[in-house]
Amino acid sequence: MLELQDTPPVEGKKPMTEDEICVEVLGKRRNYTRGLGNGFISTSRSLAYNSNNVEFEEYKRNAEETKRQLTEQLENLNTRQAKTEALLAQLANVPALQSILSSGESSR
Repeated sequence: MLELQDTPPVEGKKPMTEDEICVEVLGKRRNYTRGLGNGFISTSRSLAYNSNNVEFEEYKRNAEETKRQLTEQLENLNTRQAKTEALLAQLANVPALQSILSSGESSR
């Protein structure tokens, strides 16, 4: 470890930090934090993960609810459009309206 600290850096590279030297000499171990031991997970990191996960799940639920509402509104619009078209077709067959419509078009 002392040899790596005393070794001059390779040209064009930064000298190794103390942490990098430790990893080089001792190797990297999963779930080990230097000075704190095995199994230590930073509280702030785990809290940030949990917070982000909860926030993500909330956004996901909101998106699903919005999608459901939009689908329902689209179905309502399609139903109303079909009813409106049916009423227009019925009105087109009324003789009194046909004469009014034709006289209105001839005056244009």
